[in-house]
Amino acid sequence: MSPEAAEEKREVHRLVDRLEPTLVPVALSFLQFILSDPVARTLASAPLDDEAETDAEGQLVNDARQALEHDGGVSHDDVAREFGRS
Repeated sequence: MSPEAAEEKREVHRLVDRLEPTLVPVALSFLQFILSDPVARTLASAPLDDEAETDAEGQLVNDARQALEHDGGVSHDDVAREFGRS
C-alpha cells in the first residue's frame, strides 16, 4: 500500500471514530455497499468530471430551460401513466 493510501485509510478511521452513534449504521451500509457492488465502487472512485462546458452544451442547457419555462414540462405522474406505472 502506498504511503498516500495508508494515510487516507487512517483518515477514514479517524472520521469513523468521530461519527455520532446514530450515523454508524449509515456509514456501515455505505461501506458494505461500495465493497460489494462493483458499479458502486467504480462510481465512488471515478475522477471528478471537471471538464469545462462547451458553448454548444451551454446553449443546449439554455434551450432546455427556455422550453421548460414556455411549455411547462411533463409531470412525474404523467410519465408514469404513459409507461403504465401508475
